[in-house]
Amino acid sequence: MFLVIRERSYSTLDDKNYQIEMYTKEYNLALDFARCLRKEAEEKQEDNLTFAVVKYPDTADHFIGETENDLRTNDINW
Repeated sequence: MFLVIRERSYSTLDDKNYQIEMYTKEYNLALDFARCLRKEAEEKQEDNLTFAVVKYPDTADHFIGETENDLRTNDINW
């Protein structure tokens, strides 16, 4: 199973908020959805949002604290 996770960074706090936006068994579907969310955030000029597609349960337990490259966010934040 793949999760699409939204990360919101707060500029006034050194804190981040994570929210699961979608889950599916199809990687390409999750990736397309995350790309759409990224484009929508760019149109709304929400620079504090990033999205990641992670495989559950392999990386979900280690999501917090990992780098964007480890979470494959480069696939969607291009």
